[in-house]
Amino acid sequence: MHKEKKKALDAEINDMLLDDIDKFEHFAANNWKGIIIGFFVMFAAVVVVAVGYQVNNSMKAKALNAISAADTKESLEKIVKDYASYPAVNSARIKLALIYINAKNYDKAADLYKIMQSASGIPDEMRWRAALNVSYVMELKGEKEKAAASFVETGAQSLLSEAFKSEANYSAGRIYAELKNNSKASEFLKKAAVSSVAQGAAGFWGNQAKMLLERITLEPTKN
Repeated sequence: MHKEKKKALDAEINDMLLDDIDKFEHFAANNWKGIIIGFFVMFAAVVVVAVGYQVNNSMKAKALNAISAADTKESLEKIVKDYASYPAVNSARIKLALIYINAKNYDKAADLYKIMQSASGIPDEMRWRAALNVSYVMELKGEKEKAAASFVETGAQSLLSEAFKSEANYSAGRIYAELKNNSKASEFLKKAAVSSVAQGAAGFWGNQAKMLLERITLEPTKN
């Protein structure tokens, strides 16, 4: 029964992610910081929905109520410390990461996402999103080369779904294109573009890759 509930939860979360991403109709390169923050917000909403499924008989109602009610930096920091072993605390980590990002405290935000990457009891989709968010945080910090390499590393994971793999490869290619390294940009954009015929999020990122590939063919290449 537990495995069936987990499968149902994983499917629901994946559908939510794909449905939200499908709402993006156009891509604007100069709005990437806004899009990045949008993904953080979407991820936070998905985690909050999942919290109810992750509560088991051993979790006290007091702990769950405290985790759900926390909404300030101070209260969230206390919750993350006091209830670090509870799966539901990941919702608090996400809310706290958003606060850190808005305050430009990117290192602390990245640390929270890294904890989620290695946490147990969360769906693979959340783990993959956390990995991508670490890369987006690097980009927000201005560490573009490092961010691109991080996206490449995530995109190379064999267990990654097509949607996440396409997003990772597209993001790496996009950053390399911004850095005028068109050789590397083309390499990863071509990988993402393979998904252009797919449905949902994979198709979205694949089509963005195809459009960017067409643009960079006219630009000089950085060796």
